[in-house]
Amino acid sequence: MCNAFLYILYEFMNNFVFVFQVLAEACGSEITAKLMLPTVLTMANDNVANVRFNVAKTLQKIGPVLEPTLVDNRTE
Repeated sequence: MCNAFLYILYEFMNNFVFVFQVLAEACGSEITAKLMLPTVLTMANDNVANVRFNVAKTLQKIGPVLEPTLVDNRTE
């Protein structure tokens, strides 16, 4: 793949993780867990270390928004 395309993809993924943080607070626990959390958890297995790092930071920040039982079931 072209380096420019990979860079754009990388930026998109990092931007999505940031947007997820903001939306999680606005949408609440149920919507976040059902609709957004699965995508973010998938990104936790990305090949790029910075994406995985940003996912980890995001999960740490939105932890208080989510119900503990939902987090335990999804992150194991």
